[in-house]
Order: sequence, then structure tokens, then C-alpha cells
Amino acid sequence: MCRLDGSPIARSSSRVISALREKGWTVHPQVGVSGYRVDIGVVDPRAPGRYLLGVECDGAMYHSGATARDRDRLRQHVLEGLGWELYRIWSTDWWLNPQEPIRKLVARLEELVATVPAEDEPPVELPEEEKYEEAPHALYARAGSVVESIAPATQLPEYELTRLDRGNPHLFYESRSMPTLAGQLLKVIETEGPVSQAIVFKRVTWAWGLSRVGSRIEAHLIAVMPKQVTRTTDKDITFYWPGHANPSTWEGIRVPGGDPETRRSIDEISLEELGNAAMYILMQQGGTSQEGLVKAVCRLLGVARATAEAGIRISRALTHGRVQATVAMEGGSIRLRN
Repeated sequence: MCRLDGSPIARSSSRVISALREKGWTVHPQVGVSGYRVDIGVVDPRAPGRYLLGVECDGAMYHSGATARDRDRLRQHVLEGLGWELYRIWSTDWWLNPQEPIRKLVARLEELVATVPAEDEPPVELPEEEKYEEAPHALYARAGSVVESIAPATQLPEYELTRLDRGNPHLFYESRSMPTLAGQLLKVIETEGPVSQAIVFKRVTWAWGLSRVGSRIEAHLIAVMPKQVTRTTDKDITFYWPGHANPSTWEGIRVPGGDPETRRSIDEISLEELGNAAMYILMQQGGTSQEGLVKAVCRLLGVARATAEAGIRISRALTHGRVQATVAMEGGSIRLRN
């Protein structure tokens, strides 16, 4: 990140801003809130109410530690989930030859203007110009006071996978294996919950060396499932909840990690988590169209495509549980209630 403390990184950031302004681009520094600011926001010349590109000015020391790298990956993931396209300029490249990074950056901006339709959903809206000098960090903060319970972006956890001991497939249906199966079911639910029945059964089935969850296996695991486990149902999809989570008050959001198994399909995410993600997006952006919200939620949670099915489930999440009292839908626009 660029830091406003007189460091070489901050100085290079200010020079990038000056160079872009000299070339006719409108830019704003440090766009966002304290946890998740974009170093430089370049305004779309075709639509002054939105940003075309976010520019990050990075130094080698910032990324030198494993913790910093993990933090930066999560930060980038969340910003991209909110609709930002990011472009990096390294301070070392800048000091070696400042003209070349600027040339490449301007070329990228011109490419975006030429190839990205102007009517596409903007990442974020700009603040009113007269308020910008007074509150340059207010862009992502407008809804912050409405939903204080949603975790800051820096705290969004990655989806955690369950590691199970291997079982003998020949003993899967034996009565002596039932306590082991019940324990494994509970372990998956406590680790990954709220979690769909399909995922729970898949984890346990694979641990026993069985390739697919057929009707017989499904019936067996339903019979073995401990009765005390909390369940919610959305249409014909059952979700199981860990003992510490109350579906009516749970505020969690999990983002995908490096393992492809942490990427879930839209029907593998509970309405409660979809609603929490929608509230989080609205807290950051202040308001958006329904189509834009669906795209942003899918990006944030790692859903591959914002399909019609995704739109239906996210719309249902907005009228479900605690979210319905917090979200207002007016004339095709969705925002958090005041």
C-alpha cells in the first residue's frame, strides 16, 4: 500500500498522481476506508460518477513477510469482489525509470476506455465533489454506521476445509462404524457450518473411499446424523449449523482460499451467508442495482458465474431473516436502510 508518511512509496504515489493529472486523467488518492483503501482511484472519463481503475503503489518491504503477503492477497480479493480492477506499480520500477510505468498505466487506461462498455456496473460511486476535500476517506464509509456488526474486510476468514481420517469402504454400512460416521458428520458441520447437506455427505463419503453420494449412502448418512444438529432448509436444500451458531443472528462470511475445494456453488451457500455478504457489499458501496449486487456477492464469495439462479437465491436472501429489516429496495436500487 502507499503510505502518507513521507516514505519513498508515498512519494512515488504522489508522483504517479501528478503524472496522471498532467496527462488529463482525474484521480483521487486513498479511496475507501481505513482497512481497505485503493491507493489511487482513476475516474472513468465517460462517466465521472465512477472509477475506471484502482492503482496500487507497492514497495518490496511491504510484501516481504508471509503474513503481509496473506493480508495483501485477502485485501486484493475483497477489493476485486467489490468490483475494482486493480493495477500495480512497484516503487523499484518507478525509481529505475518512471516514464515506463506511467506509459504502461496510461496504455491500460486507454485500453479499458476502448474495450469496457460505459454502461457496465461501476465498482463504486464517487462522493460529491464538494465533500471530497473535507472527507477523502468517506467513499466506502457511508453505510458503516448502519451495519456495525459486519466484520471489516481485513477480518473476512477463508472457508476452512475439514480433514477426516480415512475409513474402510467395506465397513461403511456396518453398525460398528455408525459412531465414527456420526463423529465425522459433526466434525464437518463444526468446521464448515453452515454447510449444505451435499457438502457434508461428500466429505464423509470421500473419506471412506467412496466416489459418489448415491441414494443408499444419502439415506444411511441421514439416519446416522445426530438429531441435535440445527437444520435450516431453503427450497429442497438442507443446511447444517454448528453448535455455536444461531441462524437468526449469525453474521459470518467466508471467502475462498487457495484450495479449489473452498470455492462453493451458489446452492452450497446458505441464505444467511448470502444475505450477510450482500449487507457487507452495501456497507462498502452505499447502494447499487440488483444486478450489480448479485455480481459483487458472487465475486466476493468465489461463485464462478452470476447466473439467473444466483440472482434468484441472492434476491431471496435479501428478504430472509435479519437482512430483510436492514435492506431497502426502491426503483431497481438496493441500499441499506437509514
